[in-house]
Amino acid sequence: MYFGIILIACILFGTVSCARDVFTPSESPAPASDFTYTVHSDTVAITGYSGPGGNVVIPEVIEGKTVTSIGKLSSFNCTNLTSVMIPSGVAYISDSAFYDCSYLSSIMVSKSNNNYQDIDGVLFSRDGTRLLCYPPGKQSTGYTIPDGVYAINDRAFWMCRNLTHVTIPDGVINIGHNAFAYCPNLTSIVVPSSVTSIGFRAFVRNCEEVGFGFLCEYSVFITCPRGSYAQQYCQENGIEHQLS
Repeated sequence: MYFGIILIACILFGTVSCARDVFTPSESPAPASDFTYTVHSDTVAITGYSGPGGNVVIPEVIEGKTVTSIGKLSSFNCTNLTSVMIPSGVAYISDSAFYDCSYLSSIMVSKSNNNYQDIDGVLFSRDGTRLLCYPPGKQSTGYTIPDGVYAINDRAFWMCRNLTHVTIPDGVINIGHNAFAYCPNLTSIVVPSSVTSIGFRAFVRNCEEVGFGFLCEYSVFITCPRGSYAQQYCQENGIEHQLS
């Protein structure tokens, strides 16, 4: 009965906390056969997913060994993944773990994990200083990065199809390579003066190979302070911008 009430509320109001309620305390881990993995002496590294999708709980243990690493799940077709739960023993998640998981709307982390956490379904380092992965299929059109973050990971917002605008708070220092790349509807980003490093093609929408090089399109509009590093980056890369 309780789950039915929550489900109705999610459909009617679309609250951000609903994704967490999809997983219940009795939710079973996905079977090991849904994954490809490498067994080391006493640990397991997951290298792919080929299961039926939906809400997937990654197992704590496979073949009696602790799962400690998650590689590129999209080495197999992961477009059917909608939510994923990271177990407590995972100490490494690849930057490209969720490439092409276009309907993944929530990444959740066991509260017992000492290396990672989630905030409203977005993956962060345990101390909250690094934003690691914004799910590509998250339904929100706007996002304000929480205070306390100082780094946005490489490809953190890769191919987020629903986002139209993002606000980066003061205090963020580094924006990684391809951080906001290939987001088809992203048109506006606010970048503060605290940013002193922006990676390669951080805001690119599309690139096409032309001859011996690439022709890249930057359709995002950046708002940044006068004299800031972001202003210099926009000028050097031909990105439309306004000064705040």
